[in-house]
Amino acid sequence: MLSFEKTPVAEKSENSEENGMTRRKFLSYLGAGAAGTAAELFGFKIFKKTGEIDWDFFSEINIKKERGPNKQLITVGIEIANRVEQIIKRGNKIEEELQSADSEEKNKLEQEKKSLNRAFDGLPTQRVGDISRANLQEANEFAEKIIADEKVLDNFSFFKLFIKDYLGDGVCNLVYEHNNAAAYLEIGKMDREELKTRLTRLKEFLDSQKTKYILQEDILYCLLDPNFNPELDHKRVAKLLDSKSPEWKEYPANLLLNKNGVNDEEYYFTRYKTNNHLEAFDIIELNKIAGLLLKIKNPSFIKSVFANRDKDYEAYGEFGGAIAIPKKITELIDIPAEETVSDSSYVVPAKRTAIEPASLAVYHFHAQKIKDNTLGPSVGDSGSPIPQLVFSSFDKDKIAVHFYVSRRNSKFTLSGPKFQEMSVICLGVLER
Repeated sequence: MLSFEKTPVAEKSENSEENGMTRRKFLSYLGAGAAGTAAELFGFKIFKKTGEIDWDFFSEINIKKERGPNKQLITVGIEIANRVEQIIKRGNKIEEELQSADSEEKNKLEQEKKSLNRAFDGLPTQRVGDISRANLQEANEFAEKIIADEKVLDNFSFFKLFIKDYLGDGVCNLVYEHNNAAAYLEIGKMDREELKTRLTRLKEFLDSQKTKYILQEDILYCLLDPNFNPELDHKRVAKLLDSKSPEWKEYPANLLLNKNGVNDEEYYFTRYKTNNHLEAFDIIELNKIAGLLLKIKNPSFIKSVFANRDKDYEAYGEFGGAIAIPKKITELIDIPAEETVSDSSYVVPAKRTAIEPASLAVYHFHAQKIKDNTLGPSVGDSGSPIPQLVFSSFDKDKIAVHFYVSRRNSKFTLSGPKFQEMSVICLGVLER
């Protein structure tokens, strides 16, 4: 089950003043009940500028004009992240002090707490899908590397100019999102000609799509994945699955299913929307599945998975982390939780959130038992906007791998909550 750190991954909520700085651990959707996909609600509208790319527009003169403002933009992002951290730390300290304060001190602390909440509510946040997060201090290290290297900063400016020109100035201008700094850094490190090639591929991809909107996170992924295929479809991925993991059809997710193989009424507000159906995934998700299939049967990757599963079984709390896009990194990037609330929960650390934009996918383990017949994501695994992998310990020498994406559902019941749905697919079984 996934949950999120109280600090410093801060989600704004209507009752933040009432709760002080000890915020809800679970992410919640914003704009509940609104119609449309996350991209339609929170993405960029694609302007689709016609004609060939005029690379002369992206001259060094224009790039240098952007360098100063972009450096300032990134610097401000760092400062905001530091301010968020200060507010949260002081807010949590106030909560501790309130436990032993007398009535006069309590009044002063309550007033300070209200002031902190107003200060926090006045700071900008970043939307990921339809979720809002404050600037993370853990993203600062990536942002600082961008402004410290002139070549990287110029490439970031080049990328930003391109997106601004293609998506339409004033309509869908790319705004610097501090928590995406890890992805901006990787783009900045690219050779300029390679960056041009990938931007051309991005334009061709967007030109070919029927959709009118795209999330910034999807734009970044299209550029970062060297193997991104704008023509990938369900049939090609099915052939790849059959080739790499012919057993995938035998192990659909079942953790939320009853003995009859349908969604269990016990988990009424969380259910599998689709189970082992490739047609449920869009082209971005299909590319991620294809990328993962190139990794998961690699011997060093398998060794890494079993090593982490064994450690997870021995430890209290679930293990998790990220999977890198570059081919040269084949092992899991283990990112331990900084707090533990139960043996069946991975409290997502801010460090993982900060590297998500530059990752192929993120993951966690279900390894409370070495041998377990329940496979796939659980109730608490829904709601995250990021595509996930869950490793289920099938037995001592087998681990099932499931890829899943949370889906919005605006339907309400009389009691209020809306459904949390997941599209999930088995990517195969790893054997030691």
